[in-house]
Amino acid sequence: MERDELIERFRADLHRPLSERYYSEDELLEIFDVAGDEYDDYLRSEVLLLGAHLYPDSRELLGRRAIYYRQTNTDAFNSFLGDNPTEISPLWEILRLATLTGPKEAIVDEVEKFIATARLDEDEEVIQFVQALHTLGLDSWLVKNLDMIRGKVTYLPTLLYEIAVTAEDSPVLDGIAIKMLEELTEIEPYSPEYWTLLAYSYLNHDRLDDAKTALDYALAINPDNVEALKTRLRTLDDAETAEIDRVLERLAELDPSDPDIALLAVMRADEAGEAAKARRLLDKFHPQVKSSRALVAKAIALGYDALDEMLMNLYDSGIVDREEWLSLAEVAYSTGEPLMLQSVLRIYQAKAGQPLNHDFLMSRMLFATKQYELAVNIFANADESGTLRRPENLYVAYSQYLLILLRLGRYAEAREAVMAMKNMLDTEPGMPGNKMERYGASVFMNDILSRLDNPAATDWDSYDPLGLDKA
Repeated sequence: MERDELIERFRADLHRPLSERYYSEDELLEIFDVAGDEYDDYLRSEVLLLGAHLYPDSRELLGRRAIYYRQTNTDAFNSFLGDNPTEISPLWEILRLATLTGPKEAIVDEVEKFIATARLDEDEEVIQFVQALHTLGLDSWLVKNLDMIRGKVTYLPTLLYEIAVTAEDSPVLDGIAIKMLEELTEIEPYSPEYWTLLAYSYLNHDRLDDAKTALDYALAINPDNVEALKTRLRTLDDAETAEIDRVLERLAELDPSDPDIALLAVMRADEAGEAAKARRLLDKFHPQVKSSRALVAKAIALGYDALDEMLMNLYDSGIVDREEWLSLAEVAYSTGEPLMLQSVLRIYQAKAGQPLNHDFLMSRMLFATKQYELAVNIFANADESGTLRRPENLYVAYSQYLLILLRLGRYAEAREAVMAMKNMLDTEPGMPGNKMERYGASVFMNDILSRLDNPAATDWDSYDPLGLDKA
């Protein structure tokens, strides 16, 4: 708790001028390391700025700068190492080891030379050593020499923990992760975080009963541990609805800003047929969960009446990529509610200062509402910035265009358009789609041609062999 309070105090002080903030060197090192565990580069950079102001000659903070560069900018890291050739400590030597290239045997030789004389007394030295070995592809070497490395560390739990978390990206370390975590919980049996990590590892190895037991320990130590409760959800069967709802409700109370919790709670209510409850949950969550595209998509599917506010918050939170908004527009279109699609298009244009231009969906919507003249105009005026002429949409858009011409009685234009498509299918090897899609398009074109010899014999309003009226 003291560590959490330190982090929160530091965050709260960020609005103050640099000259009005003071932290001890050890406090800054701790904040930096915790922020690294949470992948918070902003917080780490603020620590380094304040540290440079308060302790310009600190060797420990200089080492943290090297770690920061290594994890955020390889070129800057290499330059930083080159500019500090006289820095000699286990941490700096480890960071230099991580840059080694060449034959594996030569790299192993350098690692063995280092560890033969070094001790890893600081937690960060242990963490960086395990990460360096993983970067160098030496996980197998680590496992083979684990007993020796144990004798080199001052605080064993850090080594066990780092191996376990690195195992998520390493099949080699995954084989010993559970053993490391079981030993870790024996050394520190009152840590809910370690029991939760062990439960997570058990689940990944299909040991459900063991996972449940580990979570029982974690929740007995701290019933409100968020990660333990989230992992508990993974152990529950779909039939255990009451327990799932209880855990979700508690999670929502403990961390209403967690997008995963919010989405899961809303989805469960919706899947249970409780749409009104799902909307109430959106009322509760969305003011605090502003950057979840998945939660906004769920709100669209539910026809949520505060959708405009959610969309504005989403854009303001940094979700500005056009492709993500095009995807949201597709979700809105799939609801069959034009107002949902209009909201996505309107908010994007208001925020981005330019139209989203999902002309493919607009043409589909106009086709579905039989506004054929407008749909034809959209097709005729489509440009490369839109989505109508994208390869994945081409055959649907073109087929829809043909149907509209036929239903409007513009047979000569329809024949001309059919012949143009047939020519492309016959002569252009780069036409999009797989062989079956191209064949289907060809069959459709030939069928229309045969019917155009006597257009009055076909009821074009009901003619729909591709099911475009139902899509």
